[in-house]
Amino acid sequence: MASRRLLKSLPSSIARPGRLFTVTTPVTVYRTFSSSTLCLDSETQKNGKPVATSTENAYPNFSLRKKAYVVTGGGRGLGLTIAEAMVQAGAQVHCFDRLDTPHPDFALSQEASKNLEGSIHYHHVDVRDREHLNQTIRTITKEHGQIDGLVAAAGIQRVKDAVDHTPQEVADLMDVNFTGVFMSANAVAEQMMQTKRPGSIVLVASMSGMIANKGLTCPAYNASKAANFEEVPGLKETWEKENMLGRLAAPEEFTGATIFMLSPASSFMTGSCLVVDGGHTAW
Repeated sequence: MASRRLLKSLPSSIARPGRLFTVTTPVTVYRTFSSSTLCLDSETQKNGKPVATSTENAYPNFSLRKKAYVVTGGGRGLGLTIAEAMVQAGAQVHCFDRLDTPHPDFALSQEASKNLEGSIHYHHVDVRDREHLNQTIRTITKEHGQIDGLVAAAGIQRVKDAVDHTPQEVADLMDVNFTGVFMSANAVAEQMMQTKRPGSIVLVASMSGMIANKGLTCPAYNASKAANFEEVPGLKETWEKENMLGRLAAPEEFTGATIFMLSPASSFMTGSCLVVDGGHTAW
């Protein structure tokens, strides 16, 4: 579960640059890093106890230590998985989600992070509420004296024929998947500029923005698609046949790309779209 995911050696202990990126999903190349990317540093303590920290002389460009980030859609699913990796990389992570109370997986992640240098925090924020969104981001910036970036992973979908969508249903989808993403990036960028702090904004998108997915009637499709496998018979098998690796991705397989884009390792990369899809869109 979440606690095991957080404490094991994730595909990367990484993060931070200063630009705008897009990650498209699903299915990725699996990366394995040695557990030596984490160590117990007796000089670094949390609650009076030694905590696990990123090894500074092992991939130092991938460290997120002493940095603060916002992850929208971070209360569960892919957003939470990315947030966990960021915590392991040393970041202070603030997760936004429209759930009144955190998903049980979030509580497990928070408990597991107690012995890590990074930390994870939950905020009940709907990205459609611009005033609350902006105020919460301002508060986080004031708390840390900085904000170093955003991972915009909030998104909704509706499995329905295009001709059957009502204007309100389309508006609801666009409010979250487009306007919500834009305003989240806007709010974080404003604080980064005010504090004169370089950073990165990562927008989690979908390969469906590049191609039409077979087997799923969902014209407004986005990255949060796993829930459709049970309601659409044969969808999993169809998609597995459509990429070069012949399988679907695990959520953890997107964390390495995200941490890379947040970190100094990608300092000469900006305005880029990094496709992580197991080769699906390559043929």
